[in-house]
Order: sequence, then structure tokens, then C-alpha cells
Amino acid sequence: MSGSQDTTAPAADQGCGDKRRLVKTKTPGVFKRIDGKGRTIGYACVYRSGARQRKRHARTYGEAKRIKHESETDRDRGELQERSAITFRRYLDEWVCRYRGQGRRGFRESTREEYRRLIGAYAHRYFPARLKLVDVTTYTLARFVDWLADEEAQGKSLGDRTIANATIPLRAALATAKREGLIRHNPAQGLALPPRQQLDGDEIKVFTPEQLASVIGLAPERHRLLLELLAATRPADQRGDRPAAPARAGRGTRARGLRPPRPGPRPDRAA
Repeated sequence: MSGSQDTTAPAADQGCGDKRRLVKTKTPGVFKRIDGKGRTIGYACVYRSGARQRKRHARTYGEAKRIKHESETDRDRGELQERSAITFRRYLDEWVCRYRGQGRRGFRESTREEYRRLIGAYAHRYFPARLKLVDVTTYTLARFVDWLADEEAQGKSLGDRTIANATIPLRAALATAKREGLIRHNPAQGLALPPRQQLDGDEIKVFTPEQLASVIGLAPERHRLLLELLAATRPADQRGDRPAAPARAGRGTRARGLRPPRPGPRPDRAA
């Protein structure tokens, strides 16, 4: 992707000892970067945003044209978002100090200290100090997860919960960065954790009908209806060997054209 960004004009003075220069191309606003020996070292595109002139670097001519076109299109739509120069590690450290949470209960200080510990123990060890926040991608985060799951890199095998916990502060921080307009997309969305290796002999245990009825009976009254609905929608292989209840005679049978059986005579009225 694009490299550094500054606001200098293409013809700005490069300094006494710097022989680099920008050469016009056939595309207006796109320039070839030439070093002191006349070699092409990249490209640059120039566009205006508000009252300021912006310049962004690119590796290839095609990339420079694409960056210029996308920047001008976003500018005309009012969606232009300038690249932040803050590094990922610096943003994590700043974020964990001011984060207030999203729920009604707020954010407990004990959770903040745990987030700070996880960031220092894992994120600071893996991500380069010069990695910018805007350059973090889903691929970057996926390699971070691979590193967490690497026994040789960690010196031991980290459990599934430890790996998941190590990614929680990063997910929350990147979500905050997106809300604050520092990044356009959250690269943590869709991040997958390594699948758990199921051990031999592991089996999924479910409640028997009797156990499930006991749990529902112990639940508060306001939650019983929800538990009953969840129990009724369980897969067939998780409902036990309980036989199907016989159909009651009533509205259901009348809807199929059947009449419920007439009750017999009461004992006190028998002849």
C-alpha cells in the first residue's frame, strides 16, 4: 500500500544535499520520484483536500493513479479520511488508559489492568514498534494469532482461552479506532481463532429430560419461558430418549376433522 504522507508541494525545496526530484508523468497530479543518480525510486500523487495540498507516495505508477483517484473520489463524497501517523502499539497504550467500556456497568479497573497486562505480554512482544495503526490488517492479526498458538515461540502451549483473551483488547481497541475515525474498517472483524483440537474420548454431554426439567424449575419465573423455548428447539440428538407425548384431543384434532372422545358417565350418575 502507500507509504508516508506529507503536505509539501511537488516542487518544494528538497534541501542542499538532497538531489531527489519529482518528474511529471502523463497523468496530471502523478509524479515519478527520481534519486540523485537518475534512478526511479517510486511515485507520488498530489491532490487537494480543503485548502491544503496533500501528497502520498506509492511504489508503482498504477498504485499512484489509484490512490489519487480514490482520494479525490472520497474527498468529493465528503468521506476522505487522512491517514493517522500514530503507531499501533502507542495507540494500544493510550487506548487502555482512557477506555470506558460500552455496557451499562462501565469498565472496571481490574479489567483495565488485565487488558494492560495482556497488551504488554503479547501485543508489545509481537507487533513492531514502527507499525502504524492504519497499516494493521486482518492478515496481520491472523499472523499474531498463529504466533500465539506456536508452542516454540511461546515456550509452552497456550490454552484456547488464553489465546482468545490475548485478542480481546486488540478487538476492542480497533473497534474504538473505527468509531473515532482513525481507521475506515476494523481489521479484527472476522478474525478467526485456531480450532480446538478435540481429545480422544471427548464427548458432548447434554442434560437428560429430568435434569433439564429440574434446571427450569429452579430458574426465576421471568426466565422460565425462555428456557422452555430453548429446550424445545434443541436438536433431536440432544433431547434424550424421551418418547413423544401423545396428541391431546382438542383444537388440534378438530382442525384435522376429528372429534375428541365423549367422556363417559359420571359414577354418581350411573344407572
